[in-house]
Amino acid sequence: MTIPDFAPRITQVDGASEYHDNRVSGKLAIYGNALTITEWVSAWPGHGHTTSALKWLREQGFTDITAHGAEIDLNAPNGDSMGYWLHMQSLGLVDRLFDSKGGFVGEVREMDEFTLRGALETATENLEKFAGALEHPAPARKSSDIARQRILSYALLDAFSKGALKNQDESLEDSDILYQLLSADTSRWASLVKSIYALINEHSERAALAMLKHTRDIGLIRIEVGAHYDLVFLHNSRTKQVFSANGVERLKDVLRKRPYTVIAPEQAITLLPKIPFIGDEMMIFGPLGQLLCEDHGIQLDS
Repeated sequence: MTIPDFAPRITQVDGASEYHDNRVSGKLAIYGNALTITEWVSAWPGHGHTTSALKWLREQGFTDITAHGAEIDLNAPNGDSMGYWLHMQSLGLVDRLFDSKGGFVGEVREMDEFTLRGALETATENLEKFAGALEHPAPARKSSDIARQRILSYALLDAFSKGALKNQDESLEDSDILYQLLSADTSRWASLVKSIYALINEHSERAALAMLKHTRDIGLIRIEVGAHYDLVFLHNSRTKQVFSANGVERLKDVLRKRPYTVIAPEQAITLLPKIPFIGDEMMIFGPLGQLLCEDHGIQLDS
């Protein structure tokens, strides 16, 4: 079955607000810039459509979003909604969570704060897995694994240079690919999350320049985000794609109407000497490069 195009809108039905985007629907209560989700249904669970919907709601100016119905039910057909809504909250897309009885679940502002066992005692089996994974150092990687991940990362960047990579529907940190690993391979999930956050936001420029060394005819794009740093991505002007620790995305999807500067390939390469000690970023990127290669079907010749 073909998934319909994303067409978000808020409508009024019998005096009540409803959200629809052809994939997800929900009932809302709106008070100024505050929004409460009272019902939420995805027609295609597991495809990341809730992430897109919540991002759109944020972009409409709703700075305070509350979700009702976060339940712990490990036998639910579409997975544990408590864990799913906590994931949305950790991404900054929801501010508060309540269960169906109106009980306050808790607040998560960053991935590291998945240690809120006290407020979620009934969910400790799941929460302790990923809280423990984030708290403990990742197991040392074998030199052979590091080398393999490095080669895969180079192959991935070469494919990006050639315009051979498909656009992701969402950034890696928001993706179902990553979220599903939380249960399937918690240790790998934690390693990937740590790698992402070591290479994005204020670290994005160093990461982009480290990757730039392994591309051809690729420039950069610098996006102003109103912080003490700019976001910097690899930029393929021919395909209108950008690349970062979050994978390959459409340029228009990451711009979000923010001011930006395009840096041509010949100019971008002159920035390399200005950022010292570039190199560790590619080692950090290794686990992400391997996951992205798996997603894009890139394999090493045996």
